[in-house]
Parts: sequence; C-alpha cells; structure tokens
Amino acid sequence: MKRVAIVALILLAVLVVAILSFRPVPIRFEGKTSEEWSEALGSRIPETHRPAIERLRRGGAEAVPVLLEILDGEVDLARVNAVRALALIGPEARDAVPALLAALTEGDTRLRRTAIDALGEIRPEDAEAVATIRALIDHADEPTRRSAMVTLGRIGAPAAATSVDLAKIAADPREKETTRSTALLALCALGSEAAAGREPLEKILLDESAHLRALAAAALGRIDPDHEPALEVLLQILAGPRSEAGVAPAAVAEFGARARPAVPLLEKYFEEAPLRRRAPLAFALARIDEDPEPHVRALIEIVGIVTDDGPGPAIVMLGCLGPIAAEAIPALEPFVEHPRLGSHAKAAIRRIRGEEPVPTDLWTFSR
Repeated sequence: MKRVAIVALILLAVLVVAILSFRPVPIRFEGKTSEEWSEALGSRIPETHRPAIERLRRGGAEAVPVLLEILDGEVDLARVNAVRALALIGPEARDAVPALLAALTEGDTRLRRTAIDALGEIRPEDAEAVATIRALIDHADEPTRRSAMVTLGRIGAPAAATSVDLAKIAADPREKETTRSTALLALCALGSEAAAGREPLEKILLDESAHLRALAAAALGRIDPDHEPALEVLLQILAGPRSEAGVAPAAVAEFGARARPAVPLLEKYFEEAPLRRRAPLAFALARIDEDPEPHVRALIEIVGIVTDDGPGPAIVMLGCLGPIAAEAIPALEPFVEHPRLGSHAKAAIRRIRGEEPVPTDLWTFSR
C-alpha cells in the first residue's frame, strides 16, 4: 500500500508541475502573435496601422482568430482596428459574430459603431443577431441608431421583419430628417423584402421634403417596379427646381424601362453636372435607356479619370449593371491590385461576368 501511495503522490506531483508550467501556444498569423499585431493596430500612426489592417484583411478567415484575441484585449485603438479588419474580411469572418455582438453593449461609442458596421459587412443570418441589431435602432445615440439601420438593410432577407419598424421611423415627422433618410436608405437596401413597410412609405410620398419623397419612391420602386404614384413623384421632382432633385435621378432607375420618360431630363442633368456627380446619372441612364452602351462608356470614362473622389463609386456601379457592362472589364482590371479599390474591382468583374449575383443593396453606398 505504501508503494502505491508513493507512486500516486509522485504522479500527482508531476501533474501539478505540468499544470503550473503549461503555457498555451500563442495564436499567430503570418508568424506574428496577437500581441505583435495588437501593437501595430494600436499605433496612432496611420502608416503603421493601415498596412497591418490590409495584411489581416488579405488573410481572410485565417486572420480571424488573431483578430478575436485582439478584440478581447484592452488596447482601445487596436480593438477598433481589429473590428475594421473583420469588416473588410466580410462574410469569411462569421466566427467573429458573437464577439461583435458583445461589443455592441460596451460603452466605447467608437467601438460600438465600428462593430455595427462590421456586422453589416459580415451579414449574419441568425435571428438572435438580427434582434440584437434591431434593438439599437431605438438607442439614445443617433449615430448608433443610423448605423444599426444601415446594417439591417445590408443583412437583407433575414432582417425583413424589421421593415415595419424602419418604415415607422421614416414616416415619423418628429424624427430628424437625417434619421428618416437613413431608415429609408435601409428600406431601399432591403428591396422587395421591405414590402411590409409599404403603407408608411406611401404616406411619405406626400412629405414636404423632396429628398424624403424621392427616397420613399425609390424604396417603393424596389418593392414594386409598377408603382405608378412613386414614379410620378420622381418625375415631378426631376421636372422641378434642380436644387431639389437630390437623389431623384438615382431613385428613378429603380423603375427600369418604365422610367424612360425621365431620359431627356437625366441626359440634361448629366451634361450640366460636375464630374463627381455624373456617375449616378450615367448608372441611372444605363438602367433605364433602351440603349445602355453610351452610358456604360460614360462610367468607364469616369473610372479612368483621377479625382479627389476617386473612381470607387463608378467601379461599384459598373459591377451593379452586370453583363451589360462587359466592355468595362479592361478598364477595371488595372484596379484589381489597388489597396483600397481592389476588392470592389474584383467584385465588379465577377458580377459583370455573371459569376456573382448583382447586389441589391447599392443604396447603402449613399450613407
């Protein structure tokens, strides 16, 4: 018995030493630990943290474990930049959804808003995630509310049930116009999934704000392209003072060929518009006009001109035209390796080739 007891004590001692000496294998990405990546992401020098974000973005799902460990840390800027990297990774970062939902409850406003935006890029489909984001449209912080609305729009079909809540906010004259506009943009992004919000949207067609009327008409056009009252509202706005046109030129594109009476007005707008405002007009004309080719070429020309705004919106719009923009591919290919626009250029080319569905949430780019 003594021998058995001694052996047991020895084994116990070995086990205790093993436990005390155990060190978990650090999570690494590209040979660096999460601490090393946290140091780069936590730098206030853009030339340090931006390249780190980009390298982690390119890592896709492989970079997610390191980013989650940083998000679980205590360095505020590193945590925010980790969330930004997760947003850029997009749907491949689905494993980060629980951590991002937890970040929504934190007091750090910047982290909370960044996490909301990241969820909009990842687009979780489960009801719990949607419900958590939905709760934020009643938040006391207005920017948080607006970010939550946009994210619900980006999530799409799984967030369809929130369309009634969004439409009520959009139709409420007590709300700020910026908040009402954001709710309408979210409904535009939801498209046909926002059918439950149709009645409040139709009331907004009578609103005194031309901007809100145009957005409501666009949302109704996404729900029902044959909605005559909505199209009529847009045609009236386009025929009125130029200062009130706002988003009407882009909104009328939701009605496709039915909006062809607007072509002369849109062409006049295009001729008189500064370069930075021409892309959405060319996009609308390409979707409406019987012959889209001249308007596709106009977008290609905008892509080739370097401006302060950059060619990003035109690249996205060409992709959203799908196969009719086939001649744009050679103009898009030089942007494939661009650090900021590369992902947009690749997506546009895939959509034009029919390898990826054309997105239904172009309206969220207006935020």
